[in-house]
Amino acid sequence: MAGVRTGVEITDAQRDALDWLRKHNGDGVFMRGNIVMAAGEVAPFQWKTWKALIENGRCEAYQMGKGRRIRVVVS
Repeated sequence: MAGVRTGVEITDAQRDALDWLRKHNGDGVFMRGNIVMAAGEVAPFQWKTWKALIENGRCEAYQMGKGRRIRVVVS
């Protein structure tokens, strides 16, 4: 993990996605089509939003078994 890129502002959509994931246990799984599911609910955000959060270091993508997952790494 590279850490949070300082000086990089996040968009409203990225902030909303981060808040959504936090409220859904802070951890989700990528389903078919790069849709995120967490706590039994499908996230209303596109892949590009999650990708930006991963690249900014606010979320982390990781592998668990056969599934790709995402988790919040910034409080």
